Amino acid sequence: MNVLIVSDKFKCGGLETHIKTIYDKLKKRNKIFFAFGDYESNIEINRGRIFDNFNFSNNCTINEFCNDVDNLIKIINDKKIDVIMANPFYSLFPCIFAAHLTNTKIVYTCHGVVSLNYYMSKNDTFLFHLAFENTIKKVFYVNKLSEATLHYYPRVRSVFFPNLVDFDIYYKHEISYNKKWALISRLDDDKEEEIKKFFSIVDCLDINEIDVYGSGNSEDYLKDFIINNDIKTIIKFKGAQSDLPNILKNKYTGIIGLGRVSLEGLTMNYPVLLIGYGKIIGVIDKNIYNAVKAFNFVPNELCEINIKKLQSQIKDINNGKVKQFCFRDTIIRDFNDEKYISILHDELNDFEFSGTKKMINTYQEIINNKTDEKFYSSNNIFYILCKNLKDTILNPMLRSIILMYNEMEYDRQNYNKKIKQLEAKYEEIENLLTK
Repeated sequence: MNVLIVSDKFKCGGLETHIKTIYDKLKKRNKIFFAFGDYESNIEINRGRIFDNFNFSNNCTINEFCNDVDNLIKIINDKKIDVIMANPFYSLFPCIFAAHLTNTKIVYTCHGVVSLNYYMSKNDTFLFHLAFENTIKKVFYVNKLSEATLHYYPRVRSVFFPNLVDFDIYYKHEISYNKKWALISRLDDDKEEEIKKFFSIVDCLDINEIDVYGSGNSEDYLKDFIINNDIKTIIKFKGAQSDLPNILKNKYTGIIGLGRVSLEGLTMNYPVLLIGYGKIIGVIDKNIYNAVKAFNFVPNELCEINIKKLQSQIKDINNGKVKQFCFRDTIIRDFNDEKYISILHDELNDFEFSGTKKMINTYQEIINNKTDEKFYSSNNIFYILCKNLKDTILNPMLRSIILMYNEMEYDRQNYNKKIKQLEAKYEEIENLLTK
């Protein structure tokens, strides 16, 4: 089987690690190719199978959108692709047209709730719901919070496929009781609140040093925050690193983070202090583990820990009472990568897909209207989508959008009718004046 994995970007983060893990496991039995909008990474994948410089963006023009679709079609045909594995965000929409134009089956990986609600304008809203109404047959989701939203799409088979971790790469480490912790995270705006909150209380905890692994647009702000708040715990920023398992080897008392960081930290048998969504949840114990293991170790629904309880957890760890915080054996049982990869392989093979004439005709009309106008805010694209595809939609939200289109189209036709009447009157007056 030849697989094309498509993503807006491939840099450094949980999504990229997820893709890399799938690549490592699937490449044994399949040929894997990649299409990225922005590729800049030290993560090792076969560079010769990467196609990048796509314009997967909510700011792309109609010309750029059509170029992306055409380039995907070329890859699909040249490499004899059997299935497209689409990832968030704006790479999804060129993929659905390419799938119809080449009769190539397509699946979508939902990496979290935001993977199902990121659309911002009428055109991407229309295309997102359309994708699940008449194109995507299967969705793999890593966080069970996504289930509720996926129920709105009865034609889609949704399959739980958690983030996987390589047990050989993330081998068992020995805990160092040196009161030194590693905080691992992107240092971007969406992570800023919980990191800042943790830094605010760190002097109350029996922690001597923190090494911060990661980079992002909030790094300078966080450094200034430490200075301005006179935080005395030694905090060192180490930047983003590509070989963390070996860098972390036997050097730390525990790991701080959320999501994939928590999964990888627990796999290395370190205690993991879970932070996220602006909250400090505490060191993962049996209760926290059971509450978040099916939710990609994201603590949406959990309450913050009491500071005294957190102090007690840190004290227990420093005193060697770590059994309640070590989960490597449990992770190996619950996140058996071979089991889930086998499920993935079977699911990718076990369905068929044929493109529809309506989608093909819609794309042809889009091509005939190519300009440098922004694709997702274009009224003309909106009219084309609604005119051609309104009869394929079940989703109530999308039907309301189409109703709005019908009203706008009615107004537009009336406007055009009045313009023609005025033009005819003008021509009549002009003829009278020239006689």
